[in-house]
This record gives sequence, C-alpha cells and structure tokens, in this order.
Amino acid sequence: MFWIAVIGFALSVIIPAIEDASIPKLNDEQTQRVCKAAIATIFNKPIDIVKVSHVTGDVIYLKYTRSEDQTVWKSKCYLKGKRVVWGSVGNGTSGRWRLHQYDPVVTWTLKSGRIVIKDKISESSETTKVFSL
Repeated sequence: MFWIAVIGFALSVIIPAIEDASIPKLNDEQTQRVCKAAIATIFNKPIDIVKVSHVTGDVIYLKYTRSEDQTVWKSKCYLKGKRVVWGSVGNGTSGRWRLHQYDPVVTWTLKSGRIVIKDKISESSETTKVFSL
C-alpha cells in the first residue's frame, strides 16, 4: 500500500510538469496576440479589428467595432495552460469567465510559428483558425 501511495504521489508531480513543459513560453505581446486570435475566432471576426484596450495583471481586455452597426464589443481573456479563458465585458459590468463544464472550450497551440485556435462547442462542432504569431 505504501508503494502505491508513493507512485501515485510521484505521478501527480511528474505528469503536470510534463504537460507544462509542452506549453510554449510566450512574451506579453505574443500572449495578447493569442487572445486577439481567440476572440476573432469565437466571434468570427477578422483579427485586425480586435484591439487590446488594456492589461491588468494576466487579464487582457480587448474590443472590436462591429462593421454592421458600428457597435463596440468588449471581452477579457487570459491563458490557462493551453486553454483560452474569456468573458464578455459591457455597460460597466464584467461577464462571467467561460469555465463552466458546458461552455465551449477554446484552446491554442503554436505550429510552425503560427497560432492555431480551436473553439470546441461540442463533440460534433469545432472551429479551427490559424493566425500569424
């Protein structure tokens, strides 16, 4: 029984370390670019209209103006491992972070110097977009 506990503890330390090692280290500008790409993917907008309005700690606040009606849409974003966590912001309020088990899961990876964003809404619905870093 003792060895099972030791092995279990060792695995609980080693596996997260291996997963963290597979996550590329990004500088602030690259992190902002990943968040911009994620918001562009989620809302099906061109990345060049998504702008960083400000950064508070690890949270990046973004906005874009919808061309159809000139309304400004605001979001917030941070990276948690390979997951992009986001929420809406509007009218002086801050929307909830999209972390509920039934929320779509947005992830990022880097492939060949490009950002790949996947917005998985369900097992049968996923959007993937690729952006320059």
